[in-house]
Amino acid sequence: MKLRKALPVLLATLTLSACDWIDGIYSEPVLDREYDLIVGLLAPDSLRTHPHEIFVGRIAPNLNARRPPAGLDTQINRQLNGMRNQYTCDVFGRDDAQVRVRGADGQEVVFTSVGNGFYRDVQNALNVRHRETYHLEVRYGGKALYGVTTVPDRVRIQSPRHNDTLNLFVSPQTQGVWFNIDWHPVLGAMMYRHFLKHEVFDETFRIYSFLPRRKTFVIMAERQHNLVSLQYHAMDSNYTKVYQPWVDDADASTGFSTDPVEQPNWSMWHREQSTKRITERSTIIGSADVVGVFGSYSEARLSFVIRRL
Repeated sequence: MKLRKALPVLLATLTLSACDWIDGIYSEPVLDREYDLIVGLLAPDSLRTHPHEIFVGRIAPNLNARRPPAGLDTQINRQLNGMRNQYTCDVFGRDDAQVRVRGADGQEVVFTSVGNGFYRDVQNALNVRHRETYHLEVRYGGKALYGVTTVPDRVRIQSPRHNDTLNLFVSPQTQGVWFNIDWHPVLGAMMYRHFLKHEVFDETFRIYSFLPRRKTFVIMAERQHNLVSLQYHAMDSNYTKVYQPWVDDADASTGFSTDPVEQPNWSMWHREQSTKRITERSTIIGSADVVGVFGSYSEARLSFVIRRL
């Protein structure tokens, strides 16, 4: 990772590169065999710009793995890329499954195959709400597979607000401007993921934490007015169980960091995650030959301006 590109947005007291995390921790470079794969990640209706999708397919070891198929859902695409990158495997879709999701109110929606292993709620009929539980059922080839998730509560960022202008002085030590992000705990969330993007730079800086607490940042504010975008995810335990930050997008120019207060627990969690086989991190039940995740997340997005004084 180029140091210059790692600097636009930094966690004030600690920054780590993805390579630092991988060394000595990354322990399952390839799959032991082929597995069927199911990936579904629900988000509340208020956050989505497209119908929900579920991916059904398989993964197979391949040291020259190709990029997996992609659908409309960015988070599912990220997860498929992550599995391909972490386990050095090909990802193939299958289009002969029966897929349905049932909500807490008894609503049941059948998802339609749209090709390459993606099944879509083409009528956008499924009502997904915060703090409600949803059940996935997938059938094919005599198998019946299941998943269940409870969607986390709303993400409430206390400050800054959307379209705020923060008037800040440039630090003589860093030549950057310091600011805080405060938010409330999210019921039902296990891990928090932040994407911070500065308009001047072409990469996103990712920050991960388990604790909902104030985060202090410094931005290299090269303009008088600097537009900053924040995307904040609160992930349920299923999504957290299968997730791996450093193989998320395979983007070496994208930095990530963690909260220094959480550093010991975070390091231990990552070491445990990386030593688990893919079957141990699966939340799909019904067969020993099937892996994957049926999880959910909540999200908030905002943009604000930092004005240099």
